[in-house]
Amino acid sequence: MAKIANVALTNTFDTWRTRSNEAFDRLSQFAIDNSKLYANTITANVRFVSSQSTRLGTTGSNRTIVNGLLSANGNLNVAGNTTISGILNVNGGINLGDATTDLLTITGRATVGTNLTVSGNTTLGGASKTLTVGGSGATANATGWFGVTGRATVSTNLFVGGNTTLNGTTTDRSNALNQTLTDQATITWDTSLGRVATVTIGASRTMAAPTNLKVGTYILSVIQGGSGSYTITWNGVFKWPAGVAPSLTTTVGARDLFTFYSDGTNLYGSYLPDVK
Repeated sequence: MAKIANVALTNTFDTWRTRSNEAFDRLSQFAIDNSKLYANTITANVRFVSSQSTRLGTTGSNRTIVNGLLSANGNLNVAGNTTISGILNVNGGINLGDATTDLLTITGRATVGTNLTVSGNTTLGGASKTLTVGGSGATANATGWFGVTGRATVSTNLFVGGNTTLNGTTTDRSNALNQTLTDQATITWDTSLGRVATVTIGASRTMAAPTNLKVGTYILSVIQGGSGSYTITWNGVFKWPAGVAPSLTTTVGARDLFTFYSDGTNLYGSYLPDVK
């Protein structure tokens, strides 16, 4: 708000009365709507303790700068760009920006007591910066991209649902996984859950075409269960030397090991019988 002129001792009573009324009027305006602060730059600590929402800036072109501590017990809505060089504590909701061009820059520390939802791309860290995810019982779960330009430290388990890119190299997580297939009339193999698989058959079965095949090596271990002497009928994507599928070892508990190379469509197999 604009500065109210000083009053000198030599001024008349009317001047004193006018200046006093101006000051009272300004205070009354702020008291009527105490969710508004008529300033663009705040250099001191500011604390909003009312349960009402606090809005800094009314359009995307406005910019609010807080150099000290900003604490809001209610909702904090910022319509323009926001730069915070101290600590931001918000006990209610926080809404930053009403347009995709609005920016939030924090050079200090940001603490989020509940969930943090980011609808766009997020960059965390930089040169010599550390990103720490998780604590006791915490889980990191990301359904989209998670990009870290510096170092990421996870103090508990990190679950990755898709492929992982490290230093420009993509690693297929299925390479490091193995699985036990369900014994059923037609056995299915989702290779994205593990390129190494084991199945114990309790009757003669049909092996369906595996799903999510990629170029690479696959291993299947078949164990004779029940009374033994069971067979497998292989889908046409399984290719064998001279086009002849091998016969399974008939002994109960016997393990036959099949190794395949896939071109992404077919699996070209070799066979080690009765591995002990």
